[in-house]
Amino acid sequence: MFEAANRHDALQGYRLLRSGAYREVVGMGFADLSKGLTVEHRPGRTVTEYDNILFCGLTGNVAPIHTDYKFAEKTRWKQALVCGSVTLGIAVGMTTRTFSGMTIANLTLTNAKFIGPVFAGDTLYATSTVNELHKTSSLPTMGIVDITTVGYVDGREVLSFDRSFMLPIDSNASRDDLGY
Repeated sequence: MFEAANRHDALQGYRLLRSGAYREVVGMGFADLSKGLTVEHRPGRTVTEYDNILFCGLTGNVAPIHTDYKFAEKTRWKQALVCGSVTLGIAVGMTTRTFSGMTIANLTLTNAKFIGPVFAGDTLYATSTVNELHKTSSLPTMGIVDITTVGYVDGREVLSFDRSFMLPIDSNASRDDLGY
């Protein structure tokens, strides 16, 4: 029969509330991060035709390369491309479990590069690296984190971008205050 390791050790990804009771943690704390830290985000996310059509409809993007399949069949791709903003949004979302669980504010999203095509049915994976992190002078309880994220499909790079966001310096105190 399986016996758990030392019950006094906290499970990774969880906070001990009381003996035998844990709360799931979303997002690394500021103190958990360091320059050069790289995280492979999981699970991957299969991009669907619905994702693309819904986004194009919501935003009014009527570019035929994304929405007119007869048009798209005549392009070099021979099929509709998933809108780059869909791919970007999914990749940003993939980073949130790790980096943005305690984010107070997103500050910038820059240097977005759409390097390769994404099609409905492709599965996107992402990796993020911490470039910089520092405490803010204007809000002494907050820190700013800068990351670069790269998205991949079948091992080929399809996009990259830089993002900055603000986290509390003492994430555990914030979690306690918020009941999170």
